[in-house]
Amino acid sequence: MKKMNFLLVILLAFSALVKADEKAASFLFPEYQKADVIYSNGLQSNESVNYNLIDEKLYFIDKSDNRIKIVSDIQSIAAIRLNERTFFLNDNGLRELIVSEPVELCVQYKAQHHIVNSTVGYGGTSSVASVSTYANYRAGGQQTIIKQPDVQVSAMYNCYWIGKGKVLYKFIDKKQFVKIYGKYKQKLNEYIDNKKVDFNSITQVSDLVKYAESLNSTSSTNSGKG
Repeated sequence: MKKMNFLLVILLAFSALVKADEKAASFLFPEYQKADVIYSNGLQSNESVNYNLIDEKLYFIDKSDNRIKIVSDIQSIAAIRLNERTFFLNDNGLRELIVSEPVELCVQYKAQHHIVNSTVGYGGTSSVASVSTYANYRAGGQQTIIKQPDVQVSAMYNCYWIGKGKVLYKFIDKKQFVKIYGKYKQKLNEYIDNKKVDFNSITQVSDLVKYAESLNSTSSTNSGKG
């Protein structure tokens, strides 16, 4: 595929100087990763990217000025390939493809977070007052400094998406998953309980989806015989 400059096809929203002390805890990867960004028009470029778990936006290091920038024109990105891993980006955030057949199953890495309290007078704390980073916003030749609160990731969990045709089904737990395959409710409940499925385990959830789809396949086969 042809190579082209990332800036030619992506509209930029925010930019900030690359800082050595940038908090990696709020990002999916501990460091920026080299990835092949594949665009909707078939072109591609190799970029250093990372995904912010707090604001759920894709960041990259602009080669022209060594600044960290946030992708705003996400519709122009078809896929992101990082080594053997494939990611998709849309309005819901970044999703990793973990199963391609018999249905498409993706996982979205989510973070629970809170604003870090800062110390105020008389031993009290204030979440509102805690600001440690700044971002530059440029529009119409003007620059505005936006204060960003100091946030901390307190827990991680997985959100899953099943793609059937153009329809996406979202689930994070047993109740939501069983609802997608409602007619197999009893068998799925038994499987989940017997296997003690952990919905934060990608492997276990992948096996669960494959099992649910096998029930679909069996049901279709039996219907055909009738």
